[in-house]
Amino acid sequence: MAHPLATKAIAAGRVKNDAVDARTMAHLLRGNLLPEAWMAPPEGREARRLARMRAGLMRIASRLKCQVHAVLAEHGVTISVSDIFGKRGRQQLDQVVLPEISRHRVEANLRLIDSIAAEVKLAERELTVHFAGDPRVKRLLPIPGIGFITAAMVTAEIWDVSRFRTPDQLSSWAGLTPKERSSADHTRRGHISKQGSRWLRWILVESAAQHALRDQDLRSFFLKVRRGSPDRNKIAHVAVAHRLLTLCFYALRDEGGCRAYPVAS
Repeated sequence: MAHPLATKAIAAGRVKNDAVDARTMAHLLRGNLLPEAWMAPPEGREARRLARMRAGLMRIASRLKCQVHAVLAEHGVTISVSDIFGKRGRQQLDQVVLPEISRHRVEANLRLIDSIAAEVKLAERELTVHFAGDPRVKRLLPIPGIGFITAAMVTAEIWDVSRFRTPDQLSSWAGLTPKERSSADHTRRGHISKQGSRWLRWILVESAAQHALRDQDLRSFFLKVRRGSPDRNKIAHVAVAHRLLTLCFYALRDEGGCRAYPVAS
């Protein structure tokens, strides 16, 4: 299986059709220039499909919740509780006076959120059953910010950690390393590449890195990267996600887990 990004020479031609594409790929293959991509085994692909379905449902629910917040903000409505989709938040939402169309939109979004929540619970039960006896998940759980669902998704996405020689290679594959433009003695690094597994990157940045701040060492690292500026919060969270993925690499590679957060005997 060829790596599509590295074979972009096909798309760079002025004439692009199946015959030209096939000829270009044949030339690359003949010159040993056709980069290969790792193909996950069937059981790994099925595990990814299960984990990604749950993550996809969560992202849909998040967009629906944003729509509810947008309607409330448009009408200047504030809810006193932090989670307007919890029990108390729903009670306050029922008492909010909105125009008829806006009220119907909020109710429709709430119905969809409830139905997706039921599907998420079902997906989580299937994930629990599928990864219940997986030793890789057990080695990931001691790491701060890594719960069972996150550990299952990290395991499903990486699957075979032995294909990476170093944690930096794993981080690069996950798109958590910065882009670089170098010429002679000048080196310019930009934002993270965001290439590779977007699902692994999403679960680490949006979930694991947030909960990992309860750990004193990781929180100190977060504050050091942030440098006291709230504008650097996203940068600091990505840095924490990078650190967590490094810990995951050693936990998946070594039978005893990573040295910093070993598996309890």
